[in-house]
Amino acid sequence: MTGPAARAFLGVEASATGRRWVGPSPEEDRLAEAMAQTTRLPLALCRTLVRRGVPASDAESFLAPALRDLLPDPLTLKDMAPAAARLLQAVARRERIAIFADYDVDGGSSAALLIVWLRALGRSATLYIPDRIDEGYGPNVPAMQALAEAHDLILCVDCGTLARAHRGGEGRGCGGARSPPRRRDAAARARRGEPQPAGRGRGAGPSLCGLRCVPASRRGPTAACAPRACRGRT
Repeated sequence: MTGPAARAFLGVEASATGRRWVGPSPEEDRLAEAMAQTTRLPLALCRTLVRRGVPASDAESFLAPALRDLLPDPLTLKDMAPAAARLLQAVARRERIAIFADYDVDGGSSAALLIVWLRALGRSATLYIPDRIDEGYGPNVPAMQALAEAHDLILCVDCGTLARAHRGGEGRGCGGARSPPRRRDAAARARRGEPQPAGRGRGAGPSLCGLRCVPASRRGPTAACAPRACRGRT
């Protein structure tokens, strides 16, 4: 029962501030009691969960959340599967890898994730961050030409994919910037928003999703390339 005729919660008609206490409704009480019987959790805690709209089936994960349950499926990002497969191929073949990262915190985080992952495999990569004043935002032709001359794969993170790969260097875009429908010669372009699986993501999100996706894309001789810490979608 609710409204003025309802009994005050715990009999408190007026608190120290003059407010009347309102407790759970009869329906909420029934749901809380059912949750307590199902989950063996304290009734008071179950009442709180019910008030927050948590069903009994989700009580355990709500109280002890795991990162792997909160992250989106990386394969829902467009081109993520071929991007992960191409990265594994480069690692297995010991190809020369360059990382072209934006100069902001998302670009730095994306580059750091990739470099740490590659180092765990005993691999290295050339990091290139464009000068904000002289080169501006995103890949530029001179920089991409220079990287392509000395590398087999260029990873562009947290920046646009407008610049072409030059003189043999293959490009892979992985970041937050959107590109108009032109210059689509990169090996893959995994970006947030295409589609966006879990709300608003940041530029480092596709890089993290890509590394989570890599073990799921292992094939043949590349199976040994996934470091122990990255195996499985955890």
